[in-house]
Amino acid sequence: MPTPRTSSLRASDLLTSAENLLPAGPGRPLESDLRRAVSTAYYALFHGLAECCADELFNRNMCGQPGCVRIYRAVNHGRAQEA
Repeated sequence: MPTPRTSSLRASDLLTSAENLLPAGPGRPLESDLRRAVSTAYYALFHGLAECCADELFNRNMCGQPGCVRIYRAVNHGRAQEA
């Protein structure tokens, strides 16, 4: 996934964090670790979606400009979750 220019948060970094929350060894992970990993993966998806929306409306070279930042931040968690 490309590096977002409208946020310091990168979807790929969030996915790495989600993977790191789950133990690699045998045995069942703690439910709290599973919940945290799912939540972190959701935010990775959300930030990826916001980035795609901004990229569709603005040239990649314009990201970081006020209009592009507004589009990135305009994506609504509730509506994204419903979809």
